[in-house]
Amino acid sequence: MKFNKMTACLVATACTATLFGAMTTASAADGLTIKAGSASVEAGKEFTIDIELAGVPSSGVAGLDFAVKYDSSVFEVTGVTEGAVSKTTDKQIEGFNSNLATDITAGEVAVLWATGQISTNDSWIKSDGVLLTLNCKALKDGESKVEITKGKRKDATSVDAVVEGLSVVNPTVSAGTVKV
Repeated sequence: MKFNKMTACLVATACTATLFGAMTTASAADGLTIKAGSASVEAGKEFTIDIELAGVPSSGVAGLDFAVKYDSSVFEVTGVTEGAVSKTTDKQIEGFNSNLATDITAGEVAVLWATGQISTNDSWIKSDGVLLTLNCKALKDGESKVEITKGKRKDATSVDAVVEGLSVVNPTVSAGTVKV
């Protein structure tokens, strides 16, 4: 339910920007990268994988929409913890205690991060660091890529980030690996 509300808020932000003619599309945000961490762990053990942002523009990031895909026969994601760069001074969208919304299904974690404020970048993500941490459990011996892919929005065609000028950009992505 919260993920659907967050999707609606992100779409509303995008629609608002489009109405004012402010949103454009670009291929990359001057080095913005979303990176999945790696881990080596024994079967049956719990572990974490950080999803990090690097090359965040000085003007900040107003929104992110992507998914983390993995082999659910090798490990499972049991929860998500908000990272330090996700916590901004933004007023939270009604019904949320965070700007981060996730939806965990077997083999995929859909991720949306959106600010409730687009008129100023005061509460946008403005530094590199951990956006979120996946809490995981190793299931059986094997190896799985941890890939950053397009989000679950019906109109998503790639990994999206909203930056200065409310431009939608496609950050560089970097996959991780889990070895059990």
